[in-house]
Order: sequence, then structure tokens, then C-alpha cells
Amino acid sequence: MNVLHLSADFPDPFDAAKTRAVANLIEIIPEHEHQIYSLNRVNGISGHAALSFGPTHRAVAYSAPPKGMLLANRLDALADWIVNDMSERGLVPDLIHAHKLSIEGLAASRIADRLGLPLIVSSQGNTDLRVLRARPDLRNRWRQVWQRAAIVLAFAPWTADALAQLLGTRQGPVESLPCPTPADQILAPRITPQRILSVFGLDEFANKNAAGLIEAISLLRANGVAVELDIVGGGSATSFAHLAKLAQGTAGIRLLGPIRHDRLQSLMNRSALFAVPSRRESYGMVFAEALLAGCPVLHGRGNAITGYFERAPWAIASNGSGAGALAQTLKVVLQAQQPIKAALASAQRAGDLDLFRRPAIAQRYRRALSLALPSGTSDSAKAA
Repeated sequence: MNVLHLSADFPDPFDAAKTRAVANLIEIIPEHEHQIYSLNRVNGISGHAALSFGPTHRAVAYSAPPKGMLLANRLDALADWIVNDMSERGLVPDLIHAHKLSIEGLAASRIADRLGLPLIVSSQGNTDLRVLRARPDLRNRWRQVWQRAAIVLAFAPWTADALAQLLGTRQGPVESLPCPTPADQILAPRITPQRILSVFGLDEFANKNAAGLIEAISLLRANGVAVELDIVGGGSATSFAHLAKLAQGTAGIRLLGPIRHDRLQSLMNRSALFAVPSRRESYGMVFAEALLAGCPVLHGRGNAITGYFERAPWAIASNGSGAGALAQTLKVVLQAQQPIKAALASAQRAGDLDLFRRPAIAQRYRRALSLALPSGTSDSAKAA
């Protein structure tokens, strides 16, 4: 099968630091052909420039005003440019995968309509819902994409529910597809000191509610709970200094900076709890990595991995963003470390967490590609 991908979140020569979520997904199904149009908005009114990378990929800089002005107009122009570029390059895909609904979905749907191709749309809850709510004037366009797609792949169940409330119930299938990560080894839980681990890009400290987490630790220690907090992640000197100032005066809080990804699960396994109580979070691969590593998680309410394990004691939604409520939740979880980790170990043995590992994600993605393609269109689709 030949799959054309549109993604604004694919590492390319213009921005090599983009998340690898889409790249990881493509890598786990190497039996198919993949062409990437990696999208990069630059301030301007019109114009496109492209740079080839990899065997068949294109990094595209497209001009559009900031703050969503002329959003549909510029994405329609981008779609037309991509169609012409595909024709010049002789690209003939079997289907198109748009890796967000709000941005890539508008362009990919126009391309699919012009070329008569099936369309798959992924949905990232944080960005998609924020953009859709900010532009009610484009709601009908997004509703058409939502219904036109052969299949919609939501990062997490909560996203599918929120989109259905906003755009109406879909006639076609909607499935949850976790983001694959190379750090998906299963490590048995073990009882550890009362050490909490938090991992995030430091420049995102406000959205990750780092201030609330640090204040919660301060409250717990003031009340005699010997809890510690390790914060891991890279970022600007400004962000690091800001967090250091927030932590000043509270013993037991360490800013460890970035660590190698292949060391992360070992660190998680040595922690009592993994906590990132984000205000907004599409999915968060770190939550899957922590659970696979035998570490219970605390995530933001109504985001991240919400919906995957609704009643599991080892996947806890934060009780609001206030430091007092967060401190109480952390205290309860730390006191119950033994039974919570025993339940997590049982879930690991039962295979309940295998849906977060690459083999299961690859199987689910192969099935989605096969469902999207009309029967008989591609021999490779049948083999999938």
C-alpha cells in the first residue's frame, strides 16, 4: 500500500526537534510505502517552498497569517499546491492520512476529494479541540471532514467523545490508536521510597501544572510526609531558572535536566508514582512508558490517557489543579503504593497494557489502513 501522510508534527530539515509520535507510527509498519508532506507554517499571506528529505519526503514551508487568520483559505491553497507537486513527482498514493483534524484534515480532505482517494484522519485532543472551539465559523468544514473520513483514529478515548459532542456522532468508525514508543519494555513494579517522578519539556511548565505539583510537594512535606520529587526534562535556561525558584526552600525536589530516552523506564521503575497533572494533554507517551515500567501514573483530569483505564487504581486523574487537592491525591496514592502496584503487576501479567506496545499498535494501524481502502484496491491492503 502507498500511503501519503500530511503532518505538521514530523521531524524535518526545518525543525528536527518535532515530536516523533508520527515518525514512530510510520516506522512500525515498514511493509507499506510512505510519502510524507511535513508541514511548516511561516508568517505571510501566500507562497510555498519545499525541500526534499529522506527517500520520498517533502518539508513544506507554507505562508499563512498568525492566529488562524485565513486558515481555511491558506490550507486550501496548500492542498492545491501539494496536488500539483504530487503530479510533477508522479506520486500515486492509495490513500491519505491526515495526522490532525484541525489543520492537516482540511488540506488532506481537499486533496482526497480532488484525487478520489480514501482518507484517514488522526485526532490529537489538545490541538484539535482548541482550534475547533476557537473557530466556530469553520465548524461545518470540520464536520464534513469528520464525516468524510473512512476512519478516525483518536489518540485517546476522551478525544473521540469530545469530538462527537462538538461535531455530532460519526457514521463511520472511530478507534483509539495510542502513540508508539520505543520505550515499551515491561518492568515488574517494585516498592520504592516515596519518590515522585515528573517528566516534561520544561518550556511547557505552565501547561504541565508544574507549579501546582511543586506546591503540593511543599504542603506534604510541611505536614510530615517524607516525599521527594524528581523533575526530568530539557528546556530553556529561563524555564529551568523559573522552576528552580519555585522549588527553592522545599527540600526533596530535584531538577535533573534531560536524560537519555533509553534510561527513562529504569528511572520510572524506581519511582513510587509518575505525576504530570497537565491542564491539556493529547495523550502523553510518558504515561504509557511509566505504566509499562511498573510505575502508577497521575495525569490531568479529562485528558492524556483518560478513557483507557477508567477504574484502574494505577491510572489516576488529578482531582482538580489546586495544590491542596493535588497534595491530598498524592498522599492517598503514596500510602497505597503496595496494593496499587500489586494491581498494576496483575494488569501487566494479564496483557491489559499490551495495547500501548508497538506490536499491538502496529496491528491496529494495519487494520485501520485496510478498512479505509476499498476492497480489491490494493493487494498489499489484503495482506495487511
